[in-house]
Amino acid sequence: MFTINKGFKWVSIIALTLSCIFANVELVISYDFGQDVTGFQFDVNGVEIVENSATGGGAGTYLDLVQTNATTVIGISFSNTPIPAGAGVLTTLTVIGDIANATISNVTLTDMNAQEVASTINGLTISASCVDAGLDDCGVCFGDGSSCADCAGVPNGSALIDDCGVCGGDGLSCASPPSNLFFSEHAEGSSSNKYFEVYNASDASVDLADYSFVNCSNACTDWVYTNSFADGATIASGSVYVVCHSSADANGIIPFCNETRTLYHNGNDAQGLIHNASGTLLDVVGDIATSGTYWDVAGVTQGTKDHTLVRKATVLSGNTDWVASAGTNTDDSEWAVFDQNTWNYIGNHPHDFSADVPGCTNASACNFNVDATIDDSSCLFNDCAGNCGGTSTEDACGVCDGDGTSCSVANLFFSEAAEGSSNNKYLEIYNASGEAVSLSGYAFPSVSNAPTVAGEYEYWNNFSEGAVIAPGDVYVVCHGSADALISAECDQTHNYLSNGDDGYCLVFGNEGGFEVLDCVGDWNGDPGSGWAVAGVSNATQDHTIVRKSTVLNGTTDWVASAGTNSDDSEWVVFDQNTWDYLGSHPHEFAPPTVDLVISYDFGQDITGFQFDVAGVEVV
Repeated sequence: MFTINKGFKWVSIIALTLSCIFANVELVISYDFGQDVTGFQFDVNGVEIVENSATGGGAGTYLDLVQTNATTVIGISFSNTPIPAGAGVLTTLTVIGDIANATISNVTLTDMNAQEVASTINGLTISASCVDAGLDDCGVCFGDGSSCADCAGVPNGSALIDDCGVCGGDGLSCASPPSNLFFSEHAEGSSSNKYFEVYNASDASVDLADYSFVNCSNACTDWVYTNSFADGATIASGSVYVVCHSSADANGIIPFCNETRTLYHNGNDAQGLIHNASGTLLDVVGDIATSGTYWDVAGVTQGTKDHTLVRKATVLSGNTDWVASAGTNTDDSEWAVFDQNTWNYIGNHPHDFSADVPGCTNASACNFNVDATIDDSSCLFNDCAGNCGGTSTEDACGVCDGDGTSCSVANLFFSEAAEGSSNNKYLEIYNASGEAVSLSGYAFPSVSNAPTVAGEYEYWNNFSEGAVIAPGDVYVVCHGSADALISAECDQTHNYLSNGDDGYCLVFGNEGGFEVLDCVGDWNGDPGSGWAVAGVSNATQDHTIVRKSTVLNGTTDWVASAGTNSDDSEWVVFDQNTWDYLGSHPHEFAPPTVDLVISYDFGQDITGFQFDVAGVEVV
């Protein structure tokens, strides 16, 4: 910037600089004039001006002549037309040389009277851009491409330095290798009594931030859920880390837990242990290829369901070959299989089973072993014919080895179902018969979302032993953590009630053969969030549905039962957490009330009136 003062007048010339060496470059000369200017002359030092290369700017617009030689620039207005006072680009020059050395000197400006108005400058900078090629890949004039190069030296490349300081690396070159961790125990107990135990077989403490446990729920083709351990979780050498269901047994499981959360494994959900940095799978319980089935372990049918698995002391590392890990008998399996709710070994590893006396520890079994210290799943029970370990069973009528024809099916059906907030869920069953009904011959099997085989149940749910429904009364199955208002009406708890998309049916019979009496939803497939009822979308989710009093028995046709509108449906749909009708059946629902506006147009004053309203009932 330079500024010249003469009386009240001032002028200034500005130029901005970029460095570009020994190329033809454009040198932009900018101005900031305090008055009109009709002529100028100045010298450019340190570079060579290409002769008569001045173009554009205020000089090109207003002046009649702009000439240059190698060092000097002259601009003149013969018509006395000035460059107006103000700021802008004066002219653009093409120069050769290193503009870092360029300066402007000997500046002369003249006004409309050809009087000199400026002859000195106080400072300047110069701006430039490449003209004859010379821009590198980074857009730098005659640059070497390094200003935008990636770590591999490629201009505008994408290679980055990883956490290990390696260009283009995957971060593994400095990552700690996986430690020797594996599952040492896995329990699928009653209700929420679930946990798994991870053992550190290495000689150093392990930070579990570097590891995750993965799950595959029912049938799937890859790991679906990746779960991090709790913040700050570590396992000391030779110690274990136990992850439990948050609602597990308060005495037998919770005291040994290092972390609690909701666990969803039901015996047919594969689980794995993974090293995060390398993606290495260290160990598995179950496998993806056969997920959705209950796996046999050590020759025990469905050993992953309703059992506790404990890794043998001879196992020194994980095994991603689940078939080999599970084995086919007690000798070749890596696991010892114990009865459901066996928690003797939780909290430490390994275990020496040599001092154990295997046998049946259930005192009610017909082969109870009073000397046994460890239950070996060998317990047998008398069948209905009194044979120890026999196969005779009672039919739905309570007859040993009967065919179910000696008694008739009672008129039972679902009278209410609720899917409320949190765990506020229940099913209500109504006895429409004239006699008390024992539920020993009935069950309420279900599916979870989409069943493995369409039309077939996945879970067989029995009623509590001794359950009876009096004639005209109801039996309520509710979630164990439901609201106190619901719990007060509960006859039985069941913690896996529907989230809106799980079908339940009421059946007569047993797993070997049964008759479906009634359903809420169906077993045919996942409906999405829920089934529509009475024209209400997703009515089985976030709603309460109550059977109309006109319905006198159940039906296996859920589509007809749900209906398409409030008239043809067997159900009335209420908002979520409506529990007004729980605990009894049937109910009469008052028709909705509406305001009927009666208008008038009288030709004279009226002191009284009377009229009838037909077609509706006036409240």
